[in-house]
This record gives sequence, structure tokens and C-alpha cells, in this order.
Amino acid sequence: MDQKQNKRSLIPEETLNKIIERIELGEPLTKICKDKSMPSLSVFYRYMRNDEKLQNKIRQARETGCFTIIDKINEELETPQDNQHMMWVREKLAQSRWLASKLANNTFGDKIKQEVKQDTKLIVQWDIPENENNLIQAKEIVEEVPKTPIQELSNK
Repeated sequence: MDQKQNKRSLIPEETLNKIIERIELGEPLTKICKDKSMPSLSVFYRYMRNDEKLQNKIRQARETGCFTIIDKINEELETPQDNQHMMWVREKLAQSRWLASKLANNTFGDKIKQEVKQDTKLIVQWDIPENENNLIQAKEIVEEVPKTPIQELSNK
């Protein structure tokens, strides 16, 4: 990317902050980018593709936006309306819950994530027995192991 093209594709920090704030308030990025004062969706995605910090900020803003959307819908459910409106709000809530389970899966996800940390190092060590008693014990163990020809093992 040459310098001229890079300068044209820069989005001011103030604009980025406004976009992030609006996403946190539950507004979809597609709607934000339709605003005349904002960059187009394709320009924003191209810019975001090259900036990992911005990607993380947008991801966090979307997660926060899920909470905002669910709060707004819960407020709508508290206000009695006609049956058709309530069914519409319930459907909207179901869709928002599904979206939240994908975007904010740490809070709303169905799966439980377990992190298991264990030492998987296996050390095989051969030592010469220190005394004759240990040598006799080692020979007895070796004699107890069934002897299988190598050709038989490769055929299994």
C-alpha cells in the first residue's frame, strides 16, 4: 500500500471512538456506516482488517452492545402493549439472546469452557542398578514381559 492510498484510508480517531460508542449502545455497524458523517462499511472493514487493536475494540464494543440490546428489549417487555407488539418484542428478544450467545459467549454462551493445565512430559530413563539386589529385580521384571517377535507387532 503506497503512502497516498494509506493517507486516504485513515479514519480519524474521533470517528473511530464515535463508531465504538454507537456499537456499545447496540446500534448495528451497517446502520452506523450509512450515516453520511461515517466511513462506508467496506472502507471501515478494510481499515479494521489492517488494525488488530481496532478489531479487539470492535469485538469488545459488540459484546457490550449485546448487554445494551437485551436491556432495551427487557424495558420494552415491562411496558404493556397489545398482543401483536408483545409477540414482536419476544421474537426480538429471542434473536438478541441468540446473537448474545455468539458475540458474548463468555457470559451468554451455552457451552462451559474448561481449561485443563497439566504436565504432559513423560520421561523414560534407563539406569544401571546400584546394587546386585536391584539388578536381580530388574531381570525378573524383564523376564515377566511377554516376548513378541517384531514381525508380529508390525502386522498388528
